[in-house]
Amino acid sequence: MGITKEIFSPYFNAIEKKIIYSALEEAADHIRNFYCFSPREWFNYCYHLSTAEERPPLSPINKKAFAEVQKYLPNLEKKSAYPLERYQIFLFDPNILQALRTQSDLEFYPFMLYILTHELLHVARFCQNLHPFECDNESLQKEETKINLLTQQVLKIKKSNTLNRLISLYNWTNPCPRPSLFYPAE
Repeated sequence: MGITKEIFSPYFNAIEKKIIYSALEEAADHIRNFYCFSPREWFNYCYHLSTAEERPPLSPINKKAFAEVQKYLPNLEKKSAYPLERYQIFLFDPNILQALRTQSDLEFYPFMLYILTHELLHVARFCQNLHPFECDNESLQKEETKINLLTQQVLKIKKSNTLNRLISLYNWTNPCPRPSLFYPAE
């Protein structure tokens, strides 16, 4: 599915959101297989997804990023077998939709699959203590490079023109201020 160019909205519509949640489910399956998580393990309970429209009104949207991961502690009334920390993945609808408009050969579903796999890899690594959420810029750059390579490894079984185009189109080694930001090349 391509994006409709005639109608401009800065936010995902209902059909796009359904596609996004399908891509999230597939990305999570790929990561479960990659890390050998069982379907009932903690990974399924440590993250949530929101679009820009669902983001708190005073939270700024990064001008370059497609998504961001934020950490929070939920209000749990009773003890949980799952990790206490949770992660919120925020999609930046305007940035994603703009990228799709300017790169007309990108398909919506594979693009979302790539972005969501990237962000879920961050979450999986935070939850496994493979990388701290807070760290210095040098560590962040190294982690982002590692996540970019892992994203390609996780999705290597998935063959599509869009995924191949994404790998070649974007410079995944751009420095970024946080490990949770996913930047396209300029």
